[in-house]
Amino acid sequence: MVQIDIPHNLVEKLEIVKGDDITYPLYLTIDISQKKLVRGAYTIDNEEEVFIDKPVSEKNVEKELVKRLKELEILREQVKELEDLKHKKVSLEKKVNNLEKDNLEKDEENERLEGFYEWLKSEFYIVDENLATREKARIKPNPH
Repeated sequence: MVQIDIPHNLVEKLEIVKGDDITYPLYLTIDISQKKLVRGAYTIDNEEEVFIDKPVSEKNVEKELVKRLKELEILREQVKELEDLKHKKVSLEKKVNNLEKDNLEKDEENERLEGFYEWLKSEFYIVDENLATREKARIKPNPH
């Protein structure tokens, strides 16, 4: 058995009568192992950490319905946000694929240009050697 400490401000929000036993199911929506045990009880910090499955009376039907509708609206917004994130993820994945393809094409172009550059260097060296040889042949010392 686990003891729960519910602060005074939450007792009112959760519509619990102070001092009365809770005779209906109470569910924790948190991992209790993450809470610290204080004076033999775990303290509930906010109303989202607990769900009380109490029967709905005529007195609080409208209030309970409004509460559930608000919860439903929040869930719908979260689903919409999740769908938006999924679409953004797909879009970003497409961009990544396109960028990877572009990078591959640019790498291939760079390799082609590096090969062309090396070929030009070798051609320049050959031409330079030929010019140097011609220049030496033209400027031979006069044996007189």
